[in-house]
Formats: sequence, C-alpha cells, structure tokens
Amino acid sequence: MPRFLPTLSRLALTTSLLLISPLAQAQWLPLPDTAFIEANSARGLMTSYGTLWYNVATGSTGLEVPKRLPGARKLSTVYAANLWIGGLDAANTLYMAGETYRQGAPPSVSFWCGPVADSTAPSVGLLGDPAYNYVWEMSRAEINTHILASGQPGYQPSARIAAWPGRSLTRCPNGGAPFVNVGGDSLRYEPELGDYPDIPGEVALFTITNDHAARKEPYTPAIGLEVHTMVSAYASANGAAPVDSTILVRYTLYNRSAIDYHDVWLGHWVDFDIGNPFDDYIGCDRNRQMMYGYNSTDFDSDTVHGYEPSANGDLYFTVIAPGYGANPPAQGVVLLSDSLAGFTYYNNNINVYNGNPAPPGDYYNYLRGRWRDGIPITYGGDGRNGGGAPTPYMFDGDPVAGTGWTEQSAGNPPGDRRGLATAGPYTFGAGQSRVFELAYVFARSRGLTRPFTSITALRRAADQIRTQYVTHSFPVTPYATAPAPVVPTVVTAISLALVPNPTAGRLTAELALPAQSGATALTVRDALGRIVRTVPVAATAEHVSVPLDLRGLAPGIYLTILTDAAGRALAHQRLALVGSE
Repeated sequence: MPRFLPTLSRLALTTSLLLISPLAQAQWLPLPDTAFIEANSARGLMTSYGTLWYNVATGSTGLEVPKRLPGARKLSTVYAANLWIGGLDAANTLYMAGETYRQGAPPSVSFWCGPVADSTAPSVGLLGDPAYNYVWEMSRAEINTHILASGQPGYQPSARIAAWPGRSLTRCPNGGAPFVNVGGDSLRYEPELGDYPDIPGEVALFTITNDHAARKEPYTPAIGLEVHTMVSAYASANGAAPVDSTILVRYTLYNRSAIDYHDVWLGHWVDFDIGNPFDDYIGCDRNRQMMYGYNSTDFDSDTVHGYEPSANGDLYFTVIAPGYGANPPAQGVVLLSDSLAGFTYYNNNINVYNGNPAPPGDYYNYLRGRWRDGIPITYGGDGRNGGGAPTPYMFDGDPVAGTGWTEQSAGNPPGDRRGLATAGPYTFGAGQSRVFELAYVFARSRGLTRPFTSITALRRAADQIRTQYVTHSFPVTPYATAPAPVVPTVVTAISLALVPNPTAGRLTAELALPAQSGATALTVRDALGRIVRTVPVAATAEHVSVPLDLRGLAPGIYLTILTDAAGRALAHQRLALVGSE
C-alpha cells in the first residue's frame, strides 16, 4: 500500500492523493477506462493501461475477497499489481518496461493504450491511442445469446459483441482479441456473419497496451512490446470451491520490433495488503510456483493511519484499513504457464539496496533475483547479511511448520509488503510471442486460532487450481450451438460483385439472381456491424445492376450483404470506401 514517506519519497508514493501537476497529468495520465471482474466471490478492477486492482485516476483500490455486500465493509488482500519485463539486445543494451502505481513526477509509466502499430501515429502522441483507451467486457451468457440469434431475420449483434477487438483490416491488423470464426474469413472478425468472442471463464476483461508510445519511466529504449491482457473468472455449481475466489490473468506478449532479445525476464509485481496492510508477511512456495502474502498473527485488526499538517506543506489525510479479524486469509499468486524462477520483495522506502526501484537497472536486478545494486540475494536473515549461499528465492521456508527461511526466522517486524514473482531467462526474438499466465488464489481457514493456518488452506486451493488448469477442467458454461441455417432454394448460382471496389462513394452492385433466389435488398454495414444503407432489389431478371451511393460515410471497410425477404444472407462482399466524392 503506497503512502506518504519521509522527505525524498513523499512525492513518489501516496495513498489517496496524487501529488502530480495538472500538466504532468495531461501529458502522462489520461483518465483510463475501467471495469470490474466479478463472476464469483472475488472482485477486482482493471484499467485500460493494464494496471490491476488499482486506478491511479481515482484512488480506488483493492482486490476484494470476498466482494462486499451492500452496506458491508470492503476487505481486500491486494492493493495493486502490474507486469514487469526486461531484456538485453545483441549489444547488451537494457530494455525494460515495468510499472507499480503509475505515479510520481513524472509518473512511472511504461505502458500505453493500443497496439504498437498505432503507437507512433501523429494523433497518438503521449496519451496512447484513444481508440484503445477501453476495457472490453464479455460474458459467456452474452456470447451464447449472440450465437443462438445470429443469422435470424433482422438480427444485429449487440454493441459489445460488435465492438470486440478481433482482427480486422481497420482494427488490430496484426492480431487482436481471440474469436471463433463462423463466417468465411478466419483472419477477420465478422460478428454480422456469426463470428463470436472466445473467452476463458464465465466473464472476461481484455485490453491491448504497448511500451512504444512515448518516453518511458523508468527510461530505456522501447522494447516494441505489445501486451494483450485477459482477466477472467469462473464459478462452480455450489459456489464454495477454490475457483469461486480465484481470478486468472493471461498476458500474451508480442515482440513487434526487429530486435532479438536475450536474458529476458518476466515478472508479476504485487503490493499485498491482507486487510490491515501494516501487519503482513510475505513468502514463496517453490513447489507450487507461488508467492503469497499472509497476516503475521492470528488476528488482523483495523488500522487508522494518518499524517498531520506540517510546516513543509505535507497534506493531512486519514486512511482506515479494515482488518479481517480472527483467522485472516492468505492470498497467493500462482504462475501457471511458467516455472517460478525467483521471488524477491522490497521495502516501501528509499533504502540503498532493498527499497523502491528507481532507474531501470533496479527493476531488472529485482527481476533477476538480485538487490537493487546488483548484489545477489543470500539465504537467511535479511537476505543481505545472513551469510548464506546466493539464492533467487526469498523466504521459501514453511511458516506453518516453522522450518527454513521465513520472515519469522529472519526476525522481520511485520509491515507493508510488495513482492515480485519472476520467470526466465528467455530469448524473445523479433516477431515472436509468448503467454505468461497466472492465478490469484485465496484461502481462509475457519474454526482454528493458530497463526498461519490459512497458508495450509491456500496450498490445497493452489493445488486444485493448478490441476484444473493443466487438465482444462475449470467449470464453465459451454458455447451454444447455432441453429442450422435455412438454405434458400438456389444458393450456389447467386453472386454479388461491387464495381468499382475500392470506391470513392458511388458504385454498382452487379447481381446474378437465378429464379426463386428470393433476393429483396442490399444492406451495407460498417466495421461495428451497424446498418448504414439499405437498398431494395427488384429481382425481375437473372442479372440485375443496383446503384449504391455511399457518399457522406467515413472511409473504411464495409460489408455489403444481399438478403432475402426473411433477412437471411444470400451473398456478401467487402467494400473499401477510400474517400468521398
């Protein structure tokens, strides 16, 4: 949990106030779109920058587990989380992208909205692509409604189905959100022809970001990285299984540059706050590829934390952090697609070797399982002066059994913890992609009053989530099966040609209409599936020429569909409108 700190770091980390000038906000922090994932008992916010659980624009925070009922107190286990990635080129130049709270002066910004292909357009600048400042929301229920209704007379896809950023000529030409192809072109998302989004879970959120749009903080050259983030959640029949308090995160990473990177490390950074954030511990479970946060005692009390006004201009504010009470939970983050290569934690201060990272080398050293100054972490004690062998795994002992290296054995006072689970090193060649997938797993032991019993419950829950991930057995509503289409009497001989195509506005549809074709209209839809023109067709002969006038429409890709009296599609053709006469 970020908060005011003495002297130098006071502007860098705040709790509920952003000490950033209006100019800095305008250049670095356009208001993000946000959405909540809440298919089960967990609830968390995602922003269009890819930031998880924390919205820098409003100060709203926290992964709520369980999500609160009306009038209840908000209880959360995580304050904020984000992606880190760093690697080297052939000359061993460091390329780094990693965010924490997206704050500071200037803010620590590494990711902007939109794909890399759009990130250098003159209209984009420092803000990222405004067309992608959006969190796409989707559910299995809405998809199934679309599948069952698609192809029915007069049906139009819903706004969310139509806007899903699947691949098209005008949106995500290099690849977008996953979809199931039903229409004729597997490389184009065409919901008007029956295509539909493909999501894990009962509900999902999706964003596209890149590290290429503007100057990064911490600064390195742009990786040319494009990140597709999918956050999803499932729900069991009884609502009491581990999956019912789990949220999954899938990062699909694309190297859109011409550079081959080596010694690439991936990391998921988490600021754990188990209720009251100031009495926590942190650790890792190497066998389960998991980092986790837990309470230092068997009771998590509320806390009030504030600062008084002072002569140097500090602002007064009060933060009330509700505690979980007796038997507080444990919150794990389990790497699913990768092995845990290291786990590090650092303090919320400006300590020389284990404080908040500043230059890009600090971030990269933490990814590699080293301290900020590059010195290896050593086993035991505080990881610096314990005298043990070098290790990338901090606090990998067993707090329940009281064995191995833990925060308790190190004699650490409880406090506000942030951790980093890493995977690597990898090579990441030009044009390559890779998936980095993980799960937020929650557990709370009931009826026992011994410390750390929730860690035992967390281990069982993490094992079950991993088994379901590996065996593809998460409980989920299957996609519906579309009704068989009614085929017109003569379909194979019907044809539709558009002349000229591309066009500046006026063109002719040349139709081949055999007897009993049933053709009655030409419909033109835009890229979002909206009807923009409808022209009647008089099928008085086998060959009919129908004039179309598209003047006044915006340039782009359109779909022209020949339909019968029942609204069924008989033929379709794409049309490129390149200007207006």
